Amino acid sequence: MKRVDRRLTPILATAAILVISASGCERDRGPERVVDLVDAFAGARVSREVDVIDFGDPDSKLFLGSGWAINNGKGGAGVRTWGVGEQSELMFFRLRREDLILTFHCASFAFGHDRVQRVSFLVNGHPVKVVKLRNGPQEVSVEVPAAVLRSGENFVTMEYAESRNRDVRFSKKAEDRAVAFSMLHARPKVVVNEALPSVEIAASRFFIPLGTRVDFLIDSVDHGEFSADDLSIIGADRARLLVSSQVGDARESVAGEINGERGRFTIPVSGDSEAPVRLSLAAVGPRSPCKGPCGIVLTGPVVTSRASDANAAEPVADSAIEERFRLKQSNVVIYLIDALRADHLGCYGYHRPTSPRIDRFAKEAVLFERAQAQTSWTRPSVASVFTGLMPQVHQVNDEEDALSDGVMTIAEYLLAAGYQTGGFISNSNAGPKVGFGQGFEVFRHVGPRGEAVRSEVINDAAENWLDALEEDRPFFLWIHAVDPHAPYMPPDDLRAEFAPTVDDPELGSIPRVMNLTLHPETMSEQTIADLVSLYDAEIAANDRTFGALIDGLRSRGLYDDTLIILLSDHGEEFYDHGGWTHGKTLYAEQLDIPLIIRYPRSKEGRRLPQIVQHVDILPTVLEAVGLPEPNDIEGIGLQRLLTVEGRESWVDRAFSSLDLRGRTGTSVMDGRWKMIRFHLRGAGNLPMLFDKEADREELSDLIAVLPDRAASLMALDRRFEAGLPSAFVAPVIDTAADEELHNALKALGYVQ
Repeated sequence: MKRVDRRLTPILATAAILVISASGCERDRGPERVVDLVDAFAGARVSREVDVIDFGDPDSKLFLGSGWAINNGKGGAGVRTWGVGEQSELMFFRLRREDLILTFHCASFAFGHDRVQRVSFLVNGHPVKVVKLRNGPQEVSVEVPAAVLRSGENFVTMEYAESRNRDVRFSKKAEDRAVAFSMLHARPKVVVNEALPSVEIAASRFFIPLGTRVDFLIDSVDHGEFSADDLSIIGADRARLLVSSQVGDARESVAGEINGERGRFTIPVSGDSEAPVRLSLAAVGPRSPCKGPCGIVLTGPVVTSRASDANAAEPVADSAIEERFRLKQSNVVIYLIDALRADHLGCYGYHRPTSPRIDRFAKEAVLFERAQAQTSWTRPSVASVFTGLMPQVHQVNDEEDALSDGVMTIAEYLLAAGYQTGGFISNSNAGPKVGFGQGFEVFRHVGPRGEAVRSEVINDAAENWLDALEEDRPFFLWIHAVDPHAPYMPPDDLRAEFAPTVDDPELGSIPRVMNLTLHPETMSEQTIADLVSLYDAEIAANDRTFGALIDGLRSRGLYDDTLIILLSDHGEEFYDHGGWTHGKTLYAEQLDIPLIIRYPRSKEGRRLPQIVQHVDILPTVLEAVGLPEPNDIEGIGLQRLLTVEGRESWVDRAFSSLDLRGRTGTSVMDGRWKMIRFHLRGAGNLPMLFDKEADREELSDLIAVLPDRAASLMALDRRFEAGLPSAFVAPVIDTAADEELHNALKALGYVQ
């Protein structure tokens, strides 16, 4: 099963995975427009019935709206979620409209003998119960009549009469706490169906498990109808298909219902020629447990729309990027700039003009403001980009680790789909000798004897490969450039522009930089400033080369049909926290990376503040080119962030780790908070806590001020680690025995 640490967990409701614009799945039949739902499924929204919310699970907050605060007690039953302020809201999902009993396990805040907590429960805005809570743990059962329920998402609002302890001993509490919740049970119980929705593209079949609803956002349906060639039932005696639609903010309406198995059928779908329509398909069946998968299979499901003006059938979505993001068989280019920290690019707010071409590229792309590296050095980071797996799973962590042949890489997925695959790199840490050539028809370390070369040399090799490709097959191009990586020896013209006062020609050399690590007493403020200037010049050099590649794609007529991703493997430290280069800590300067994605034919840009990470790259690419997302990875496709519903359901969370040369550690970002815990000389095992909104550079440790917050993140990290799937076995390599590899790594400062 795919990890669910950052997607909505199926506890009482599994809400939005993604609602897509299905324009990329359309077929024109004269004046008709046909959306194939099997093709569109890769970006559908899936909701599933379940009947328990465990408020002690950190993922429970994914179902919570406003008015909540986490209180991590001693773990287990001591972990609660507090309702705070005047009211709290939560969401749950039910397919049947039937009388329901919600039982809350809760405890009122201790307000004193003269004050009693009173809670008013409302479901979808309808008052259903008012209770008075005594002090101490208790159960509250709320009867919800079927008349106030919806078939789909339902919302419970708790309004509190009391929400503040006026005792001065508690005046420093950050939240006005009202009621602590530990568990919620819903009755009648649902049968949790472990099967997931799936499609068979070749057979045009679509499986919907019982208790599951799948939503599609379809552009401008006018005079539309939903149809399928066949409906069959597997694993159950009976089932029915519910079809509903919703236009904009209007109320959802039931379009039709099919009971039992059926041959070809058609259901009219109301729509609007000017607005997207959400089409919902739900499978409802008996509550008896299933033996194996049980649900409905649709063959040939499509939505056909006859527009009143066929020439005006333009896709309507949240933006032009959303309209175009899922274009099958588009080319793919991933351009990785080694050791590039996000805060040294103009589009990320840097004050120096290091990145004019990248900045221009970002204006018609999606820029992720809070992208995180999975670790702070090259090999495990690139392994996570390639595989969608965390370092703890792919096990490429230390210098002796290579990528296992048993891991599927992005190149292998695309090669199997008919893509021409080529990789051109200049860092042997992610080269063919450590297993990274899997799936590439051509995978070259550009440069003699594995030595690093400048990015323009890599460009030349990549463009020669592009010119030799078959025109009728899409391609995947991977470029790994190293200009900003030490040594910092920029071209003369850019050195003159960015570092005109740096007289020492060897200051940025590997021996000099390594000497600063070994002898920090030789460091001065001027040395730091000079090295930063050289680093900025190197960024400008790589920016220029990236721009040249973009120009080359344009001149070849490839730019508009290509998904282009620009990112880094990690950042670079310049004594921000008392160190140099990378691979040593998990602070912002080493983990905050740029991530910019331009979808084919996009002409407008967007900035997204959600937390994303390296493992999200692989599923993002596969979704964008119409391939199914693997079930056994940790990453989540980022296309869902191009829709309002996708952004609302996204969980701002990232996990990073380090296990290199005896340095080990983990970090967790959860919303505005970041916890770091690692073994470092002088730091021991004490965790650190940072407020990223107030302290972007992570300079003010709040562990003494907010120990509960840090404990909550540590518990979240432990649960994440415990829930990871079985690890692969990384082959062991002897870098010292391979002279070429050893010299290449030495040239970049990895070995002595």
